[in-house]
Amino acid sequence: MDRERILVFSDVHGDEMAMKRIREAEKELKTDSLLSLGDLCPDPYNPIWRGIRGVRGNMDRFYEYGDLPFPPRELPLNKGGRRIIAIHGHEYPSFTPERGDIVLYGHTHVAKMEERDGIYYFNPGSASRPRSSSGPSFGVLDDECFSIFSLLDFKRMATFPFSSSQ
Repeated sequence: MDRERILVFSDVHGDEMAMKRIREAEKELKTDSLLSLGDLCPDPYNPIWRGIRGVRGNMDRFYEYGDLPFPPRELPLNKGGRRIIAIHGHEYPSFTPERGDIVLYGHTHVAKMEERDGIYYFNPGSASRPRSSSGPSFGVLDDECFSIFSLLDFKRMATFPFSSSQ
């Protein structure tokens, strides 16, 4: 999984136009995979929702997924020697993050990047229902940084580099 660029997004809430823009961003930014941080609420019969790793959000429990797998509450990943936990954000992960770990979360509909006590917390905002003046957004996680992009024009709005020492 090293060198993989992951497009990270959250809170689509079944919005097909937002999902189409995510798919366009995936191609334009040449990312390797998609990671949903919950509240995807997909239409199980539309192929645009296929091939997405992700976690369950608080709103996902109300949707029938048909033949799409019902996502887990959390998804542990390992990237560039770092432990990563993907959650929606309305519940805490089952493991306690340690120095150098990354917590990816959604739920708030507001993009945020911060480091606290050596732990990196990243929220890509909402792809369909943003609660900030910056508009719909998503993130890209690579080995060196996490960046927030506008879903409207795919322009980078902010970047948060990781410390070289874990």
